[in-house]
Amino acid sequence: MPIVYPAIQQIQAHSNYLGGYLQGSWTHTTSSGENTLQLSYDRTAIDYVAAGGTLNNLNVNYESRQQTSERNEVYWGVGYQQYWDATEHTPWLNYNPAKSTYRAGDVVGRDEWQFIPGRLMGSAGIRLDYNSYRQFDYQPSLRLLYTPDNRQSAWFAVSRAVRTPNRLDRDIDEYAGSAQVFGLMDQIWLLGTKDMRSEVERSVETGYRFQSGQRWSVDGSLFFSSYERLRGMEGAGLPSLSFPNGVPTLISAAYMCNCGAGFSYGAEIWGDRKSVV
Repeated sequence: MPIVYPAIQQIQAHSNYLGGYLQGSWTHTTSSGENTLQLSYDRTAIDYVAAGGTLNNLNVNYESRQQTSERNEVYWGVGYQQYWDATEHTPWLNYNPAKSTYRAGDVVGRDEWQFIPGRLMGSAGIRLDYNSYRQFDYQPSLRLLYTPDNRQSAWFAVSRAVRTPNRLDRDIDEYAGSAQVFGLMDQIWLLGTKDMRSEVERSVETGYRFQSGQRWSVDGSLFFSSYERLRGMEGAGLPSLSFPNGVPTLISAAYMCNCGAGFSYGAEIWGDRKSVV
């Protein structure tokens, strides 16, 4: 199918980038733990050939780590993020709406135990997120570390992680080109959808390390991950017919979707040798 637009073009233009970053942190240390408050804000103005706009990002996080006993440590925290932008219309990349605000809050907690001091340690935690897309996400994790002696260690972990939809997933409104179909012009559009949900990963990992004094060490690991609701694109099998300015034109639209799935697995092994003089 011959592509008519966009054709190969040579464009000479300036790209401007201007940004700033501000971060503050407050820490209070006690005999049993530490409390930290962090605040950050960054603002970026871009003026590229293919994209332009002003981006803002505000983050506030509070974390507390407390030693409740000789064998137990508890960590918890809360966070808030606000992102807002004002994008500019370009022939290559557009968003609908051009301005957007995204807010998200999270609560995280983790408990670490030394079941056998110096030998077996475990931790369990979870993070809960809620955002302005009215989506609730949870990210739990469980980890075990076994060190039978000062030369060997083995670990095991299971976790669930997510990737939240972004502006491109939900709001992209891009004219991707045209093609001739049976003598008619077929316009091709790439469109976001408000129904996009978070991508999900579930993973299992395990590993082993052997350290031979200061001379050499060997590490190995195995992992398996499954993925759901991966970002993809889907469209109707046939284009629709419209009459802009009285001219018959075909419209082919491809929409973002959570239509992907997959898995990955593998193994790694590596060694390190040092010369001791």
